[in-house]
Amino acid sequence: MLRPSLRSSLEARYQYKARLSIVKIRDLPSDEAGNVLIADGQLPITLRWLSETRLSVAGAGGSGTFKQESEANGVTVVYE
Repeated sequence: MLRPSLRSSLEARYQYKARLSIVKIRDLPSDEAGNVLIADGQLPITLRWLSETRLSVAGAGGSGTFKQESEANGVTVVYE
């Protein structure tokens, strides 16, 4: 079983980074970069499961998005 892990952290120079990973439920979230989304800023991200293999991510758009994957660990990610 999989679960999303959404982390926000204060990086160097007082900049926030949002990182989204999809990991197995028994795995702990790591401090590594997200495997689905990496973006600058404090974003109003909302996650919603559409099915067991589809995850909706809203509020992640913007010019500070560095990574935006459409699949991770067998889960399709849909951005709104």
